[in-house]
Amino acid sequence: MIPIVYSDRLQPAKNKIVLAGDLGATKMNLALYKINGRDIYAIASKQYYCRDYGSLKEIVQDFAKKHDAKPDSICVGVAGAVIDNKAGIVNLGWEVDGNEVKIATGIDNVALINDLEANAYGLAYLHDEDMVMIHKGEKHEGNMAIIAPGTGLGEAGLFWDGKFYHPFATEGGHTDFSPRRDIDMEITKYFLKTEGIPSWDRIISGPGIRAIYNFLRDEKKF
Repeated sequence: MIPIVYSDRLQPAKNKIVLAGDLGATKMNLALYKINGRDIYAIASKQYYCRDYGSLKEIVQDFAKKHDAKPDSICVGVAGAVIDNKAGIVNLGWEVDGNEVKIATGIDNVALINDLEANAYGLAYLHDEDMVMIHKGEKHEGNMAIIAPGTGLGEAGLFWDGKFYHPFATEGGHTDFSPRRDIDMEITKYFLKTEGIPSWDRIISGPGIRAIYNFLRDEKKF
């Protein structure tokens, strides 16, 4: 298992029921778990399409009602920067607030965390058989990165202190696209004309695949 340091709020709980969620720009996965230290048991789960709802609060309330759930705590990984337990989901247009969910559900312990930071913490639960090697390189200890293209481009990092990895959130996907070759410059010009300023988030993503396809079809006549 990967040696990862947990923050105070993410210490493994004992004999607790937790409602965990992953909120992206397209869909949200919610699951109810029983947690005892590092042993985690799924009780119920459901996937929601965000466009069918108006807010995070509505989705959590729907799940709690259908599954008669009264968890000890709620934690949701969100596709955005979390500040003061609030976040803006850029590619969805939602402003989410942990305190709003707290009031709506009556659950005191409600926390939002960046979704890729949550994935970084989750690496601690993976074993060798859970991984697939794409290309074998030289073995060494050092910092790691998580890159997750979806509706946008999620990124997180883990820095190595010599003994443990420490996850941290980033919004690296929103940095500007960096053209290097002639075709990259052509794509940049096309995006400026049709999509706006090109960031990595808008190119290495689902919508980016569509935009690149349109570029190749309309500009390059492929």
